[in-house]
Amino acid sequence: MKKRMLIVVALAFMAATVQAVSLKWSGNTPSSMLLGPTGGNLTTGPGSETASITVYYILQTDQTAVQLLTDSTSVSAYAKATATGQTGTSTTYSGRAGTSSSVLASTSGIAYFARVYATIGGTQYYMDLKNGGTTAYWTTTASGNDGVFETQAWLTTATYGGTTGVSGDFNKWVAVPEPTSMALFALGAGVLGLRRRFRKNAKNA
Repeated sequence: MKKRMLIVVALAFMAATVQAVSLKWSGNTPSSMLLGPTGGNLTTGPGSETASITVYYILQTDQTAVQLLTDSTSVSAYAKATATGQTGTSTTYSGRAGTSSSVLASTSGIAYFARVYATIGGTQYYMDLKNGGTTAYWTTTASGNDGVFETQAWLTTATYGGTTGVSGDFNKWVAVPEPTSMALFALGAGVLGLRRRFRKNAKNA
């Protein structure tokens, strides 16, 4: 009986690992580096704008939820893989992130986009990216067992960043609201809601 149970468990484990592709993203190259909000190059070295970069690779199916968020802590909960900025002092590292962590048990046909955070000129920004900036989602192509690996690449014939926009845009930097601004916004929304409720109650009285 114990032997039969061990066989069943072993078969279940094998079935679970049949679709176990390891997926990651290569680092972006000098020709696909991130540009600042006004198109300039990011500073390099430890503690620099480039070193502050964090890239979160996120499922396209989570896009609507993530684009409602601005803070990196909340967004990080959706990340399937991450990458960080280069810390080297050479200007060739400007705006570049390294190879991402891996997504295990990946299969073909899964679409991703990236949420990038960086502190530029003392201000924290975020930017949503597709491969090529706005061109297409990164979409997996490999299926197989745990001996199969897939690496997605950044499109090199593209400009990433270089301008600013608003939440919901792709390939445009958006300044992360300061906590005080967010609190004031929430307070204002609450007051507006109470005012509407008061008017509604007064009209019905």
